[in-house]
Amino acid sequence: MIKKIFIIVAVLLIFEGHVFAWFERNENAEDIIAIRAIKKILYIKDPRTNICFAYIAESGYAGAINPALATVDCKKIPPELLVVVKR
Repeated sequence: MIKKIFIIVAVLLIFEGHVFAWFERNENAEDIIAIRAIKKILYIKDPRTNICFAYIAESGYAGAINPALATVDCKKIPPELLVVVKR
């Protein structure tokens, strides 16, 4: 399961530069920041509890990773964006 998460993150990072080059020509700075943040969110469902989470990790000072995790309503997440962890 962790491999799937890493693959999804890697694909997003590879294409991020190409996608955002277009947005930078057509959007204002606040929109660009919001779009980049939204694209980095990973939605995860824990099958043991049936709770869904939104996860994001940002690089911080000196290469530190700053993760954030929040519960979200599973019904509001499109199925193609939701990663269901296998037991």
